[in-house]
Amino acid sequence: MWFIQSESSSTEPNPEPDLNELSQPKPSIPRKKATSTGVKRTQTI
Repeated sequence: MWFIQSESSSTEPNPEPDLNELSQPKPSIPRKKATSTGVKRTQTI
């Protein structure tokens, strides 16, 4: 986290788009959780 902050102080406009890209994968993570839940159901069956 500290390295990212030092890079952001060097170039603030560049890290901002990166954070936006990181925000997009976050919605994907819940989908993975839902998939893991489906897998658990399959294991239960």
